[in-house]
Amino acid sequence: TKTLRPLYQSLCNKLNHSYKLSLQIDEMSATVYTALYDFGKWGRMIQYQGQCSIFTWMSTLISQVMIDELKAEGYLTRKSNRTSKNTYLTLKSIKDEEERQMIVDLVEVPLWNRILTDFYVKRMDEQEIQTIHHLSADEFRKTLKAAEDLLKEALIREDILLVKRANGKTFNLVSQALSDKETVQNITTSDEAFTIAENTHTTQEHHFVQEMLDEFYPNKNWEEQWYLFVQSRALQMNWSKEDQIVWFSRFIAHESPVTIAERIGRNRPWVDTRFSRLNKDLASDIKVWWERH
Repeated sequence: TKTLRPLYQSLCNKLNHSYKLSLQIDEMSATVYTALYDFGKWGRMIQYQGQCSIFTWMSTLISQVMIDELKAEGYLTRKSNRTSKNTYLTLKSIKDEEERQMIVDLVEVPLWNRILTDFYVKRMDEQEIQTIHHLSADEFRKTLKAAEDLLKEALIREDILLVKRANGKTFNLVSQALSDKETVQNITTSDEAFTIAENTHTTQEHHFVQEMLDEFYPNKNWEEQWYLFVQSRALQMNWSKEDQIVWFSRFIAHESPVTIAERIGRNRPWVDTRFSRLNKDLASDIKVWWERH
């Protein structure tokens, strides 16, 4: 427990802040130990195969155990089971082509795999794909839809597909390639905010940043301070009205990109690409801001 205490502390703070709970580290560690012990079977632990650090693996397990426990006790709203109907694919936002191919290869039907590869990995134009595979526009749409549904079902079954990137960080490709159409849980923090934080500051800078944020937002924890700071910098960006709608709808309201696309008269890939670009621009702006202060 002592070795894992930083993991418990981080998750404990996030759960308490996000869901207005009063969890304690000791009771959390007891819950996790009981779940992992599993009457001496240690079923989850023996699945570790060294594809990431043991601490990354344990962090994932601890989060899963606590979320399941809080749902079972009624503290968190239980979501309906994921299906191909209540999820959508977001793998186009993944930069690395090999990672996108790894996801697409979960579909083993040859034709469907090739079409998914052309569309999501090679990012070819729809008309070009139709020509290559001798499909009419209607046939292409139906085939792509069937392939996407099969891919979503495969991702749901897989649940965890870990990759270690060049920066040394480990990511779960399933969470990056598949999202829920509706967010049921009320989470006040944002993964995008912390991604911006990780990409903006080094460990050495963290102490200085914390002192500054304590001055800006006293009596608030680190996660909320950073979230508010990122939001305040976004308000200073010279974005168009359309860009403001995209970023604030995704970042603040966690609105589905499908809904945003319909609202502003764009397609879904455009919204995903634009949101990614706005995040990069914001991260650059924040980096420059901190260098000047």
